[in-house]
Amino acid sequence: MKYCMSDIHGNYDGYIKMLEQVNFSDSDTLYVVGDAIDRGQKSIQVLQDMMERSNVIPIMGNHEHMGRLCLDFLMEEHTRECIATLDETIVRRLLEWQNVGGQVTMDGFHKLSTKEKRDIVNYIDRFSLYEEVSAGGKDFVLVHAGLCNFAVDRPMKDYQFFELLFNIFQRNNF
Repeated sequence: MKYCMSDIHGNYDGYIKMLEQVNFSDSDTLYVVGDAIDRGQKSIQVLQDMMERSNVIPIMGNHEHMGRLCLDFLMEEHTRECIATLDETIVRRLLEWQNVGGQVTMDGFHKLSTKEKRDIVNYIDRFSLYEEVSAGGKDFVLVHAGLCNFAVDRPMKDYQFFELLFNIFQRNNF
């Protein structure tokens, strides 16, 4: 069986309850269509569970993208000298991520070992922007935000990053 869910937003208990309700097994596939993290208190646990399941296919959401832009910085040791030379771009990104619920993910990330942090970063790096899936005799495109500037005859490879992730044509903030 194929399942699809999105916007888990760190609700680990709800995520696990859903898996239990559908009796999710190794022969099933779950597509998580973005925003597994942020807002809820257990974003890291959601990611770690997804990582352990080879039949969970992650698709990038805007929250994972925003987080990913900050995670390398969060892995560094931060000294006074480092803080004094902060780049304006990383400060803006951290604040914007924090403002959309990223603080709880940052807090959970800080509690991890260096290896666990690197595993999370590597996992997010493997998220796809979209997946083409067949189910019930129909074909679907799974994407977090939609297909901005959709045209029936437009190939998926022609969509730009922000058209898929934010459902906008271009965004300069990220």
